[in-house]
Amino acid sequence: MKNILKAFTYLRNHKGLLSINVLLSFITSFLEVVSLMAIIPLLQILFSDAYSSKPVAPAEEVEGKLNKLNQLKEQAEAWYGNLVANNDRADVLFWICLAVFASFLLKNLLIYIIRLIDAKIRYSVSRDLRKNLFQKIIHLPITQLREKNKGDLLTRFSADINEVENMVGTTMDMAFRQPIMILFYILSMLFISVKLTLFVFILIPVLGIVIGRISKSLRKANYSGLNQLSKLTSFLDEVIFGSKIVKAFNAEDQQTQRFDKENQKLYRLNRKIYARYDSASPVSEFLGICVVLIVIWVGGNMIFNGNQALGASSFIAFIILFARMNTPLKAFSKNYTNLMKALAAGQRIEEVQQIHNPIQDAVDAVPLTSFEQGIAINNVTFGYTEDRDVLKNMSISVPKGHMVALVGQSGAGKTTIADLIPRFYDVQTGSITLDGIDIRKIQLQSLREQLGIVTQDAILFNDSILNNILLGRPSATKEEVIEAAKVANAHDFIEQSEQGYDTIIGEGGSKLSGGQRQRLTIARAILKNPPILILDEATSALDTESERLVQEALENLMKDRTSVVIAHRLSTIQNADHIYVLQDGEVLEEGSHEALLAKSGGYSNLVKLQTIAK
Repeated sequence: MKNILKAFTYLRNHKGLLSINVLLSFITSFLEVVSLMAIIPLLQILFSDAYSSKPVAPAEEVEGKLNKLNQLKEQAEAWYGNLVANNDRADVLFWICLAVFASFLLKNLLIYIIRLIDAKIRYSVSRDLRKNLFQKIIHLPITQLREKNKGDLLTRFSADINEVENMVGTTMDMAFRQPIMILFYILSMLFISVKLTLFVFILIPVLGIVIGRISKSLRKANYSGLNQLSKLTSFLDEVIFGSKIVKAFNAEDQQTQRFDKENQKLYRLNRKIYARYDSASPVSEFLGICVVLIVIWVGGNMIFNGNQALGASSFIAFIILFARMNTPLKAFSKNYTNLMKALAAGQRIEEVQQIHNPIQDAVDAVPLTSFEQGIAINNVTFGYTEDRDVLKNMSISVPKGHMVALVGQSGAGKTTIADLIPRFYDVQTGSITLDGIDIRKIQLQSLREQLGIVTQDAILFNDSILNNILLGRPSATKEEVIEAAKVANAHDFIEQSEQGYDTIIGEGGSKLSGGQRQRLTIARAILKNPPILILDEATSALDTESERLVQEALENLMKDRTSVVIAHRLSTIQNADHIYVLQDGEVLEEGSHEALLAKSGGYSNLVKLQTIAK
C-alpha cells in the first residue's frame, strides 16, 4: 500500500480525470458481473427439465428464509422461473442474447473511453516530468552538472521517465480497475455462497505473499540495471565525442572491448531482473489454478453432502466467477511487479529533483538595473574541491569602461575568475561586487543580463544560425542579427551557407569549422550588447586573417565598456588598461603592457616565450 501511495504522487494533478476513471470502472465491473450472473441461471432454467417440472415459487413465498441473502437468491430464481414459464423459450433466449450483447457492447465501449483517459493521464505525467526534470537540470549549478555523468542524466531523462510513464497506467489499474472488478466478483460470489467465498479468502493471501516476495526484489535489481544503462550511455557518448582520437590511435578494438565489458554487465543484470519479473506471471497463474481446483473439490463435496444452499447451477456460476476473478488477480500481481520496477526509476528521477542548488537568489536580493562603477574581486579564495584552492586570497579591480586582461600559464585561475563573475560558482571566502553590491545580493537574472560571454569552447546548438545568434537577444530583428554577424566577420560565410541564416548547423555546430563556430558566438555576444564583456580566449580558434578582423571588431565593441579579457596570445591584449599576471591562483604582478615589460618579470618572460615560438 505504501508503494501504491507513493506512485499516486504522480497523479495528484489529475483528480478530475481519475474520478471519471473510477466511475466508469464501477460501471464496467457491474456490467461484467451482472452479465455473468444473469446468463448462467437463465440458461439453466431454459435447458433444465428440473425447472419445467418444478412449480416456480412466487417471490412473496420466500419471506421466511434464513437470511436476506438467501431471500434475494430465492426471489431471483423465482423471477427467472416466472419469466420462462410465462413466455416462449425461444423468445426468452433471444432477449437474453440481446441483453448480454448490449451489456458487453456498452462495457467495451466504456473500457475504450477508460483507455483514452489513461493515455491522457499517462502522457501528461511523462510530459510534466520531462519538463520539471529539464527545468531542474538547466538550473543546476555548473559544479553539479560536472559531477553528474552526462549519460546518467540522459538515461534518467529517457529510460527512467518511460518506466514511470508505464507505472502511471499500472497504478491506475492496481488502485482502481482491478480492485473494483475483484470487489464485484467477491460480492457476487458471496451472493452465491458465503461459506465457499470465505474459504477462498483463506487461500488468496498465500498467492499475495509469494508474488510480494518476488516483486520486492525487483526494485533493487532494476535500480542497478538502470545505473548500468547510464554507464553504457555515458561510454557511448564519450566514444562518439572522441571519435577522431579513437580512429587516429587505431583504438576501435580497445574501445569495443571496453564496451563489450559494460554491455555484458548490463546483459547479466537484465537477465537477473527479467528472470524474477517473468516468474511472477506463471507462478501466480499456477497458484490460481491450484486455488480453483481446491475450490472445485470443496464445493463439489458440499453438493455431494446435500448442502441445500449450493445447487449445481449456483456452483457452476461460482466457479465461472472465481475463474474470471483470476484475470484481475493475475493482472494485479503482474502490475505490482511492474510497480516495483518503475519505483526504482522514480527514485532515480527524484534523486535529481532533490539536488540542492546553492546558486539561488538571496531573500533580500535586489535587481541590477544599471552598471555605473565597476567590478571588484575582494580577497577571494575558491576551490572546486575542498582539498585544493584554485584562487588564493585574490583581489582584482575592474573599473567601468576599462579593459582588464588576465594572463598566465594554464591552471593559474583565469577561467575560474571568468566563471565566478556570472555566479556559475560562489566564492568560499571574500566577495565579488558590482557597483559595491555583493553579487550574491543581486538577482541572478539581472546580474547575467549585464554580461556578455564568449568562451574558448564555442557552444552552439543544433538549430539555425539565426536562432543561435538570437540566443543573445531573442527580441532582436533579423537586420540587427545581420549587423552583429558583420561585426564578427561571420556574415560572408553565413550567406554562402546552404540556406543562409536559416541553415541548421548540426549538434554543437558540427557542420561549421572551428573559426566559424567561434565567430557565431562572438556575433551572439555583440548582439546582446551588454555593458560588461567577458572574453575567455575569444579569438583562439580563428585563423590569422579572421583574428585580425574580429580583434578589430572587439576593440570597437569594448570602447567605453567594461571588459575582462583572458588571452593566451598576448598580442591581443597589449592595449589593455590593466593586466594581471596570475600564477598558481595568486596575482604575480600587475600593470600596463609597457610597465610590465619594464619590470622584466613573469609577464616579460611570457612575451619572450611567445616571441620565440613565433
